[in-house]
Amino acid sequence: MRTRLYSASAAIALLLAGTAGAATTQAEKGELQRARNEVAVQASTTKGAAQQHFDLERRRLDGLIDDLQRGRKVSPEEVERAIDQTRTIP
Repeated sequence: MRTRLYSASAAIALLLAGTAGAATTQAEKGELQRARNEVAVQASTTKGAAQQHFDLERRRLDGLIDDLQRGRKVSPEEVERAIDQTRTIP
């Protein structure tokens, strides 16, 4: 009986952890998509080297979004760093 109770508790804990992870991934994806859209707008309103910089940043964000959509692991630090970098773009 004790083993079954422990197994059920472990299964519930894993289920809750998976649900929390999925919600975090959705939130991260949403933040990355907002940052990507901001960078795309900035790229469309500039020319030259600045436009190339924004396009490069947009492609990097697209890669992170694609990784999240495909279920690949993306570190929260990497997501935060990418979002912070788009906030510091003039």
